[in-house]
Amino acid sequence: MIPEITVTKLFAVAAIAGTLMSFSSESNHTLPVEGKYRWVFEIPGKGAQTSVHDFRKSSVVYTMQGSAYNVEYAMNVLDYNRELNRVILKGAEGSPKAGRFFAIFLKNVTEDAVTMYKKEFASLEEALVFPLPSESDTESHGWNRYLKFRQD
Repeated sequence: MIPEITVTKLFAVAAIAGTLMSFSSESNHTLPVEGKYRWVFEIPGKGAQTSVHDFRKSSVVYTMQGSAYNVEYAMNVLDYNRELNRVILKGAEGSPKAGRFFAIFLKNVTEDAVTMYKKEFASLEEALVFPLPSESDTESHGWNRYLKFRQD
């Protein structure tokens, strides 16, 4: 007996397969931002934290520094969806986030700043189906305005 496959499951598999095939296309990796972007925020009772995303050609290096939490890890760009302004990434081998997946949504991109929403996932499939977060979404720190580092 052949198991039944629902139309929804079939579409989900086709969408994931199409996205996976697009990962080999270099044009899907051209991001609308490049360089380092910083967001500074306060954790009540613990002090200031600085979150930095360094957007490179095929990776993003993330650094968090402050009195409450410190971490640094690289993520490899798997895909960029222009319609959603969404970057799909995978934690680089040897980093604290190796094997984890991320979706970063970008908006209000200017020469000096970008508004970002970043969420971590256990699987690629979860990252791919995660919808554009609402303006009021506060999960994973919500939407935040990152300012671009300037060379003086």
